[in-house]
Amino acid sequence: MVSRVSTVAFEGIDARAVDVQVQVAPGLPAFNLFLKDKKGALFLVTAPEDATIELKSLHRLLGGTGRFSFGPAELMQELLGVEPGAVTPFGVVNDVPARVTAVLDQALMAHGTINCHPLVNTMTTSIKRDDLVTFLKATGHPPVILPVSGSVSDPEPPP
Repeated sequence: MVSRVSTVAFEGIDARAVDVQVQVAPGLPAFNLFLKDKKGALFLVTAPEDATIELKSLHRLLGGTGRFSFGPAELMQELLGVEPGAVTPFGVVNDVPARVTAVLDQALMAHGTINCHPLVNTMTTSIKRDDLVTFLKATGHPPVILPVSGSVSDPEPPP
């Protein structure tokens, strides 16, 4: 499955090196929420790390049934192959049955480069916005891009 996304470019930084020197990944840091609605539909929401997301009403925007709760750690491990604290949009590569809906915050997509964990939280991977969309589509998870946050991140100035 990964061979279908071989044209996606990324850069990585090992966060374990931070005790020696500070390394800053180029791009906007993202955070992720693994959510489940009352009927068991699953959503992986990716937004800027400083975004504010109103969980009480998010289900309406995303078409969920009833309010969202956080998805169980066991299900996250089973479907995304990650532990809590390491949730990442890259985890959908492990969701072969495509049970998880990938959601990208519109404020996140205003940035050219996005930083995410590469399935572990000791590293950071920088990926171009369009390459992240390409990756998600190639894994069978075409992203839903909606304004899910009241982000305080400033968009990158145009090149």
